[in-house]
Amino acid sequence: MVFSHGGSSDLRYWEPQRKVFGARYRFVAYSRRFHGSGARPADGDDSGDAHNNDLLAIMRRLKAGPVHLVGFSTAIALRSTLGDPGLVRSLTIIEPNVPWLLDGDPEGEIVLTWWRDENERARVEAAGDAERGAKLWFELVNNRGPDTFDAQPEPLRRMWLDNFNARRPAAPVAGAADVRATRCHHSADPVVAAEYGMPYSRRIVDKLAG
Repeated sequence: MVFSHGGSSDLRYWEPQRKVFGARYRFVAYSRRFHGSGARPADGDDSGDAHNNDLLAIMRRLKAGPVHLVGFSTAIALRSTLGDPGLVRSLTIIEPNVPWLLDGDPEGEIVLTWWRDENERARVEAAGDAERGAKLWFELVNNRGPDTFDAQPEPLRRMWLDNFNARRPAAPVAGAADVRATRCHHSADPVVAAEYGMPYSRRIVDKLAG
């Protein structure tokens, strides 16, 4: 069972799940390149394709047959499944960031505008203060209101601060037609939304599940 984390995170994100899933499955979590608490290289490929290829390589090197793949937030797990569906026995995606599904959808366009406006508000309010920016970003995506970052367990806060400035993939990702095509191979796999998910994330989940 392979776990792929989201932005501002690393393999530590999945540690609370290790005991439960590890009792039944071989538990595999990894940190994406440029994530984690270690030193980061000054240069290197940080494209969406590089992250996608890394996950494909990990699944192949396990030599364990198709895996149960769990991906959070980023579209990396989804893209990897599209790229080589034979490597994936089941796919569970949690609030996948696939905003192109909202193009042309009136309600989707509204939440896309909200998302862009809130990102800009957080950037301006942080005013170049990286730690402040990390807290504001957490509160935006956590969607539970102000001061929720400081209420989180220390390991989660440390992980978030370690990774907030990790470079984020900016390369184009697979289009909506490719997402629809994967239904034939993984027709029963779940798309999960958080109880307090943002309107942006919840609309994406609704569109993808549909």
